[in-house]
Amino acid sequence: MSRQRGWSLGVVALVCVAAVVAIVRWTTGGGSGPAIGVYLSGNNAGLSAYTSGWREQPAVASFYLGWDSPLPATMRSAAADGREVQVALMTKITDGSWVTWSDIAAGTYDDHVIAVIKSLDALDTRVLLALDVEPDANYVNGEGGVAPGQTPAEYVAAADHVADLIHAHSSHVHSLVWLAGFADPATEAAFLPAHSKLDDVGWDPYKTGGHADGETATQLFATFVNEVLVPHGYGDITRHITETGIQTDASDAGTTFSTQTQIDFLRGIPAAMEADDIQSVVWFRADSGAHDYIPTDPTVDTAFASMLAGR
Repeated sequence: MSRQRGWSLGVVALVCVAAVVAIVRWTTGGGSGPAIGVYLSGNNAGLSAYTSGWREQPAVASFYLGWDSPLPATMRSAAADGREVQVALMTKITDGSWVTWSDIAAGTYDDHVIAVIKSLDALDTRVLLALDVEPDANYVNGEGGVAPGQTPAEYVAAADHVADLIHAHSSHVHSLVWLAGFADPATEAAFLPAHSKLDDVGWDPYKTGGHADGETATQLFATFVNEVLVPHGYGDITRHITETGIQTDASDAGTTFSTQTQIDFLRGIPAAMEADDIQSVVWFRADSGAHDYIPTDPTVDTAFASMLAGR
């Protein structure tokens, strides 16, 4: 799977399970702290080889889960290893049709959603469960597996209802909203579920060619916090950067960033997490194919691993 970013909306292509994220635990002072990770597409293809030389192995796994897909074996294995699991339950059905947010809010699919929640709860590890990925970016055109013609209010009603089901039927599952984070602040705020029902919030800030060369991860991550979360009363919700990346020289869309700028951005992630009170950050780095956010210089990968080891 490849994802084109920049000034266009993100597109997510899904079949059953579309992606797996691995996150390496950042520990300080002998205790668990924020988590830094890397996202690989293709059902985790090549992830073990990619992380084999890391001093610490993944502690969190994240999945896109098709609406009518069973929990994959890789998710069960991650949970058995004691990893935290992050899941986006997609409203696309694998035959190409959709489940609508209004029907979810009305309780039409309660039996199915509860079954998914209970199966996740049975993993016996902490699970963050979101309804759809980047609904704020995909709702207009029906991209990313989201049915076209839906509204922010319909999403909030559905997400609120799913959160109620999560809290009523699980001990280990927490409600998450997974936003793109690059729309205007009013649109972003319109997709936030009720504060009382939301346990975690995640968003996907990318440093595209339209951003200043010297922009740090701290500055990039803080934009959503300062323009959306804090002004709308969500400043106390646990924060996650569900995806991030920096445009590389693979781009054909204009301005790109040098190897050193990419390295500096990635090395700044721990400081950004501390400054912006971010619990986890996932770097988008697919395992194959041309992509504007895949480094073409292997020294970027080396720097990322060194950042994790030395933080």
